Amino acid sequence: MVQLPFGPYLDIVRKELFGALGNDADAESQRMAKYCQRMLSLLRHQLVSAPAIQRRALTRIDGLLDSLCAEVSAIDGGMMLSAALIRHVRKDPDYEQAELALQHAVKLLLSAGTSESTQRLLADISSLTREFEFESYQVTKDDELQTEEPETKEDALNASQIQALEFWLRQKFPSENQLVTGPIKNIVGGGSKKTLIVGLVNTEKLPAEIVLRVDREDGVVGSTVVDEYFLIGLMYQAGMPVPQPYAMETDKDILGAPFVLLERCEGHNIGDWTEVNEPSRGFALDLAQALAKLHQISVDKAGDRLAGTNEATSERMKREIAGFENNWRASGQPMVALELAYAWLREHIDFADGQRAIVHGDVGCHNMLGTKQHLTALLDWETAVAGNPAQDLTYAKHTVEQMMPWDEFLAEYERAGGVLPSDNEMDFYSLWRGVFRMNFQTMARSFFQSGLSTSLIHAYASQYLYRNVAYDLHETVARLYGVRLV
Repeated sequence: MVQLPFGPYLDIVRKELFGALGNDADAESQRMAKYCQRMLSLLRHQLVSAPAIQRRALTRIDGLLDSLCAEVSAIDGGMMLSAALIRHVRKDPDYEQAELALQHAVKLLLSAGTSESTQRLLADISSLTREFEFESYQVTKDDELQTEEPETKEDALNASQIQALEFWLRQKFPSENQLVTGPIKNIVGGGSKKTLIVGLVNTEKLPAEIVLRVDREDGVVGSTVVDEYFLIGLMYQAGMPVPQPYAMETDKDILGAPFVLLERCEGHNIGDWTEVNEPSRGFALDLAQALAKLHQISVDKAGDRLAGTNEATSERMKREIAGFENNWRASGQPMVALELAYAWLREHIDFADGQRAIVHGDVGCHNMLGTKQHLTALLDWETAVAGNPAQDLTYAKHTVEQMMPWDEFLAEYERAGGVLPSDNEMDFYSLWRGVFRMNFQTMARSFFQSGLSTSLIHAYASQYLYRNVAYDLHETVARLYGVRLV
């Protein structure tokens, strides 16, 4: 586990807690306090409990060291690597350096072939790194605040932007010539788009509140609201639970970036990126039906506006795997599980193909609204692609399992017209889920640590969410490499 510099994280935590002290402990302050508390828990873990966990991990690596060095030394270029392993595990114990050497050893073993002894060794390595990740994950899970997930009041729009938006709205909607904006609230959660609830006063046809989504310069996804707007329109026409699209603007001179206006749907987030705070079987059943409906919409209807429409899914996945792997290696953040994951995905790339469908790509509570135990809207289509439905199903699995049994969810999906992917496809996209999510956590960490972003969400993603995603990735890698999980 890479030790992160504490300064930037402590600075933003101090700033947010200071701001919360000026309030009366309302729901917004509680949410910010929860995020700050979780980051502080992880920073404390790195100072207090991580050294002991790392020492135990080094002891486990030491138990494999003789057989590992014997295997690695027989490969060209392996002698120096064996020496590095012995040094960092036995002579000068250093977990970070040992993990980096272990990652290089895994890469060397993967390139040398797949003998029975090599497979056993890779499974053992996967098991011990998974055990380390589990200990690190568990020690920080026991100290969390349980608070609601309301809207935040971070900076929204400045005075000149509000004036420009009002003028634009009157021009775009001629019947709204008396329109002015009311309260504007920034919604926490967008790592790639800025999402605002804009109040409207003196309207004729527009509602009292609309949703404004604006591209962010420090976004980690790389998509634009322009393509998202097209997809939301397609989904709306198909009867999917999505907001009604009102208008789009590509001119950056209005708000500094392209933006879109959408209906504000009824409901609220029943959880966040990893947790369901208001579990409901009815909500999960609605999700099964919505995904089944989505996956029956013809890819052809999206035309060239959807990534992957003009190529086989496996070809798109090859390109994305290569891009994500390059991002990871450029970050300099070692992780044995990622070395194993990328090797497995490349070797089993044919599992990526299957039924072709429009795939949302980020089906979590942070992108869904619910009310009265039902799903009211599936939001944020910025990661949508033409691909395999297994990508959505495996991504949603952790969320679903907090609300109902997984096999019953799949049965409802099938009853609603969805076609169940094969076990091989589900395995492939279960691992892809970890790689996909880890790519964006790594980018968030790099953006925040370099000063390119001062977003609390990027800080939170690169600390707390990073740990959750890493744990999920290690679990899947261990299972696919044949480790018996207990």
